[in-house]
Amino acid sequence: MQGGGQLAGGQAMGGQGLRVLVAAAQRGGGAWVAAALAARGDAFAVTVAAADAREARAEAVTAGVAALPLPLAPSPASVAEIAVAVRQSRAAAVVDTGRRARPSLAAAAVAAGAHYVGVGAAEAEATAALDSAARAAGVAVVTGVGRAAECALLAGECTAEERRLEGRGAREALAAAAVVALLERWRSGGGPAAGAREVTAAEAEVTPRQWKAAARQHSAGAEAEQRRGRSVFEAGLGARCWAALPLAIRALHDVAGQARASGTAVVERGTSALAAVVCALFRFPQSSPAVPVTVTMTSDGVTERWERNFGGAVLTSHLRPAGGEGAMFERFPPVTFRLHLHLAEQGGRVELRYDVISATLLGVPLPRFLLPVSSTAEYVDDQGRFCFDVDVSLPLGLGRLVRYRGCLVR
Repeated sequence: MQGGGQLAGGQAMGGQGLRVLVAAAQRGGGAWVAAALAARGDAFAVTVAAADAREARAEAVTAGVAALPLPLAPSPASVAEIAVAVRQSRAAAVVDTGRRARPSLAAAAVAAGAHYVGVGAAEAEATAALDSAARAAGVAVVTGVGRAAECALLAGECTAEERRLEGRGAREALAAAAVVALLERWRSGGGPAAGAREVTAAEAEVTPRQWKAAARQHSAGAEAEQRRGRSVFEAGLGARCWAALPLAIRALHDVAGQARASGTAVVERGTSALAAVVCALFRFPQSSPAVPVTVTMTSDGVTERWERNFGGAVLTSHLRPAGGEGAMFERFPPVTFRLHLHLAEQGGRVELRYDVISATLLGVPLPRFLLPVSSTAEYVDDQGRFCFDVDVSLPLGLGRLVRYRGCLVR
């Protein structure tokens, strides 16, 4: 049985402007494939999908195509939601750029009547489980495109430059070229055979022209990604911690230029005379059961300025990476704190915690017994909102200085 007939939304494999949905798996992964497809002019209409809306937009900007946020986590609910989105997008093919093929994404594509192309390999059991459904829908599920392209290139006659596959960038460019070549063969040949299988080296073979075009697109995309750069918090936390952050926390800290978030906070000042003096010195807000708060974050790529406006009382600090995973400096003039940011589990939820490691006053190190005691955490509540809880006590057991907690929406 041959696929490639009328698919979701009337898309035919042999028509012009074939609609392709590219599902990103890691930062930059979707952009290279999308850019290579978009470079074919009117042959493909491309959309990039990612689990996080901001990440989808970033990938799309790099590739110069449209963006679509999708719940790419493997669950029955997400499979159904992805299938609806694929159907509504009228995509004829879904390209999965993950290092491993995602069976849930393949199942959603099949349910929507679209072909599935996996750059990564799949488990044999997962492929076999999808075969009957793909045949019934008249679509193809093919995986292992990246590796097959490498095998085809190394087996054929190619230049020394084309054989240089050690780097991540070279593999991404080759995988992008292979996806383009595969879809172009499907278009010109009337479509692939229906069913689920590993792609063959012949299907994924890349010509020198296709390889060079993909390499040019990859270089342009890499330059755009480099210009976009990492946020200050991403640089400070390190790649592993940043990737593990709950999406709402990562979205708030992913600042390029300026961003603003607002909400409501509860503020509790300490009751001692010393607390009153220190709060006045650092301009902490007055106690309130519910005060509107707006946080304006301004980044120059090296330092991030946080301006917290609690109903007119403004508290400002500057943050920058301190070197090392999770190490950050935060300056509340005239004091600078060295912080250790890390993930912790509390009550079944994941929190980003801020521990005070050391401090300097006008550049002079403070002894540890004079350090404030801070319990600071960020987390996501049941409504999916970014929440904060900052509780600071005076040193030497002298009681609370200030606590402010609440939720923000960017």
